[in-house]
Amino acid sequence: MTKAEQFIKDYTSCCSNETNAPNYHDGKVYYPWLTPDQALRAVEIAKEEWLDKACKWWTTVALNEEEGEIGYYLLSHIEDFKKVMKE
Repeated sequence: MTKAEQFIKDYTSCCSNETNAPNYHDGKVYYPWLTPDQALRAVEIAKEEWLDKACKWWTTVALNEEEGEIGYYLLSHIEDFKKVMKE
């Protein structure tokens, strides 16, 4: 399970979002499954996971390059890649 999936699981109800709090209409109050902020945070977590995975892959490729120049070039640009992808 990814971190984003775990976040969603932790912040949603598994059955009903009904509470025991009184309400003026039908006597019941319902919580939203996820707030907009929580949903946006889940998206950010997914982006962070993707970026970490991509950088790990590029690092592996760079370290496995037989030509040292190409590997060094890739390693030296991973931080630049992270900055661009976060923007």
